[in-house]
Formats: sequence, C-alpha cells, structure tokens
Amino acid sequence: MGAFKDQIGAESVDALAAALEGLAGFDAARFRRAAVGGLEPLELKARIAHVAGALDDALAVGFPVAAPSVAAAVAASPLTTWQAWPAQTWVEERGVDHPEVALAAIGAMTARASGESAVRPFLHRHPRPAWRAVHEWAGASDADRRRLASEGTRPRLPWARSVPALLSDPAPGIAVIDRLREDPEEYVRRSVANHLNDVARDHPGTALATAGRWHAEGGRHVERILRHGLRGLVKKGDPSALALLGFEHGAAVEVGEIELEETTVAIGGELQFAAEIRCDSAARVAIDYAITYIGAHGRAKAPKVFKGAVRDLSAGERWRFVRRHPMREVSIRRLHPGTHRVDLQVNGVMRAGADFRLDGPGSPSGS
Repeated sequence: MGAFKDQIGAESVDALAAALEGLAGFDAARFRRAAVGGLEPLELKARIAHVAGALDDALAVGFPVAAPSVAAAVAASPLTTWQAWPAQTWVEERGVDHPEVALAAIGAMTARASGESAVRPFLHRHPRPAWRAVHEWAGASDADRRRLASEGTRPRLPWARSVPALLSDPAPGIAVIDRLREDPEEYVRRSVANHLNDVARDHPGTALATAGRWHAEGGRHVERILRHGLRGLVKKGDPSALALLGFEHGAAVEVGEIELEETTVAIGGELQFAAEIRCDSAARVAIDYAITYIGAHGRAKAPKVFKGAVRDLSAGERWRFVRRHPMREVSIRRLHPGTHRVDLQVNGVMRAGADFRLDGPGSPSGS
C-alpha cells in the first residue's frame, strides 16, 4: 500500500467531479484542471485542502446556495471516504459563517466521508447550533450520524482541530455518549469508548465517575465499552479503573523472570519474551508490557505500554505469558540501536523486566 496522500490524486478528483457533474453552476472541467494542477508535491491534508479550494472555485454560486446541492449529490453517490473527503473540507473551510447550512451538509455527507473533523470549527465558533445538530445526530436512525455525534465531540480527536471548550470541560460530550453507549451498532459504541478514553487523558476523575455510573446502571455492552474506554488508565495502573474492570490492584501474583528468546534483536525483527504467572488464590489478571526505547543520543524515553492479555487464573494455576513484539519503525516512532528494556505490568504494578539490545536493520541476531 502506498502513502495515504496518494489516495488524493487524479483518480479521486475524477470521481468527485463525476458525482457533482450534473449540478447547476458546477464547471467540472475547471474543477479537474485546478484540482490536479499543483497537487503532486503536496502532503495529504494539503492535497485535501487544495481539492476543496478547487471545488469552491468551480462553483458559480456562493456557499449557502451550493452546499445543499453538493451535499445531496455526494450523499447519493458511490464515492469512497477519500474521494468525498475534500467536499467535507470545503464545508469546514467555506461554511464557517453559515453554520445552519454547513451543519446540515456535514450530516448529509457523513455516510460517504465522516464529518467528525468538519464539525469542530462550528463547535468552537458557533456552539449553540453545533450542539443542537450534534444532539439531532445522536438521535438519528442513521448509524453514521449517531457515530458522528460521538466522534465529532471527542476532546482529542486525531488529525482534527482542537476544541478548547471540550478540553477544559468534557461534560457536553459526555451528555452525548450517555445516549449512545448502548447503541445497537458496534462501530458507534467503539467511538463512545474512544471518547471516554480521550476524557480520561485530561480529566481522569470525570472519566472514572462516568464509568462508575455506567457500571452501576449496567447494560448489555457496558463491560466491553469500559474495557476499551479505560484502557489508557489501565496502562497507567490506575487502581480505580482496574477495580471497575474486576482487577485487584497489586494482587498477590507471582511473576517469574522474563525469558528472552534472543537478547539481541535487529530493527525490523521481533522481540519474543515470556514469563510464568502464578497465584495462590483465584484472581483475574491483566498483563500489559512496557518497552523503554532509547532516543538518538542514547537516553531512555518514557516507557510505552502495550496491551498484553487478560486471564482468570484458578488457585495454584501456572500460566506462561508469551508475546512477540515487532521492533519496526512506524510514523510516530524512530528506532535507534542500543540497550532497550521490556517490563511486565500485572494488575497495574511493574513486576519483572529484562534488557535487550537493538541492532541496526539487517544485523544478525544472537544471544
């Protein structure tokens, strides 16, 4: 698969032009020329904005008149998310002074390209109509709009503009996800859990109070939502989050030494490790693990915690926890040769660890 930016190109421009070609006042040829011209050197978000600007230039009428027709055409089309995304960005950029029209367009197009990013400037600049639209979406029969209500009001939505009011006070968003936590669609509930996890980053007490209330009220999906929605706090070893999920913080669990398959791993390879877990009395255990990477100058970074496994152990049971962790670079993490460390966290407490060496890519591994 190529870079994400390659999804926005001549082919996606042609698809969007075809979807809008019948609209009065839309010059499809002009749109294609302007959208494709100068696109190649741009990165993803800049490409989307460039195509959105070309769309605005190709319309003979202003935003308030054009938006309902554009939104209806996009909604009725077979466009993919990538192909329709510039239309949502056009609404986000050109419609900010026309909130009622813009919000209706965002909702209409969200099945083709989810409008969670597009709605955020309206939450900031026009909170009353924006929150009114959010609650309408939360009660919609359409699952895409219900998800939009939760996803668009997340305090820390990735790739999207921040909304300072949501970062300082998540209560309005919690009122939305309260309505959606038992939604019949799993992908709506997944957004609810991600929303709760966002809240926990800045307001852990609020997130725990919300989770505790949901736990007390019960529901068919509450356990799964809390497991995903409190994952950040669990990784931090928060005792209250662990208790809500049925784990005793610092439970009397015996953890053997970490066994490394190899003490030296090449960048691009895998770190395999194992440890024996045992407890004298029955217990539910959450095993996470932390990798301490080093930076370019050899200094250790803050440990990065990864989800491991959950297991209900009977009294005296021995369980061998085994993991393979890929030591590959990703867009948010560069890897550097040197001594790294892996630690096991059991029910919120770091219990065992081992150092290993990371060599450059393609280096031979050995113990």
